[in-house]
Amino acid sequence: ESRSGTQKAFIILNDKTKTDINRREDMDVLFVNYNAILFNPKEHLEEIHRFLKNENLDLEKMVEVVDEKLYRQKGMK
Repeated sequence: ESRSGTQKAFIILNDKTKTDINRREDMDVLFVNYNAILFNPKEHLEEIHRFLKNENLDLEKMVEVVDEKLYRQKGMK
């Protein structure tokens, strides 16, 4: 039950933080999903690449270094 309460509190805080960040006009933000990047790196890294607007970043090298083995399912230790 304590874990459930902690999880709910985290979700509420996370949602509030995202809302507060999105309201700010002095910065741009891109939220990314870690697991989505692991399983479809090219699509999501292209989005990150466009967001950063940095021509010096090598998109292909970014894609190459994504390692699916870094994925951990919830509950695994």
